Amino acid sequence: MVIAWYSLLALISGNLVGLSLGATGAGGALIAVPLLVYVLDRSVQEAVAISLIIVGFSALLGAIGHLRTKEISLRVALMFGATGAPGAWLGAQAHALVEDDWVLLLFGLLMLLVSIHLLWGGRPAINASEHHVDDAIVGMAQIAKLSGLGLLIGWLTGFFGVGGGFLIVPALMFFVGYPIRVAIGTSLLITALMSMAGTAGHVQQGSVDLGLVAVMGLGSAAGLLLGAKIARLVSPERLTKSFALFALLVSISLIAHSGIKLLQGQSGADARPTNAQAGALTVRNAR
Repeated sequence: MVIAWYSLLALISGNLVGLSLGATGAGGALIAVPLLVYVLDRSVQEAVAISLIIVGFSALLGAIGHLRTKEISLRVALMFGATGAPGAWLGAQAHALVEDDWVLLLFGLLMLLVSIHLLWGGRPAINASEHHVDDAIVGMAQIAKLSGLGLLIGWLTGFFGVGGGFLIVPALMFFVGYPIRVAIGTSLLITALMSMAGTAGHVQQGSVDLGLVAVMGLGSAAGLLLGAKIARLVSPERLTKSFALFALLVSISLIAHSGIKLLQGQSGADARPTNAQAGALTVRNAR
């Protein structure tokens, strides 16, 4: 009974991740990590690794769908991924050096910034109904900017377990001028490439529950298909605002929870004697 209930929770969690990715091209990992830590009771390190696997798998499926409709740029995706993949591996190595509660606090702050930007930062004024992909518009200046962004977003991908789509989509719209649907399709392929590299880095740090990955992957695939259908029925602006509001609420909860734990840990550390103090007490008691 307990196993069945846990599997159902994993299936629903995966479904939510896929739904977010399919509908917005981003944000799947922003909810995957909190779900894995607080709902499925996984360590932060394993949650990040599983998140990257699920998001990478879902993003690859979504990219294949956009490839069929020619709403994707292979050239830009490979160029972005060329720096993003090494950045993701480096981010995974850096994650192992930071305490879990600090990772969650920083993750919450990242979510807060992203949600505020999506809610009030606005988006580039680009025709959302245009589907044409023209790689010729990508000049050397855009290549340099996208390569730098790839390294930075890749590092964030590996460190936090996020796919980076919430940063890649607006970057492609702003720097390259892609319409929203092409930006989403290209972002999905980039996310898949960076997630693979980040996963490789995290697998070196510890084991991953492959059974949980399989169940969440199944739920994510179903959610991805549903999300893609919703994306064609609902305006991108409304989808983005809805996700941003949800991310805002989750980020506030993460910051509050991890912040309290860190303060409590610090208070406990202050209450314990240091090694020097302990030594002085031992000498005094011996006398």
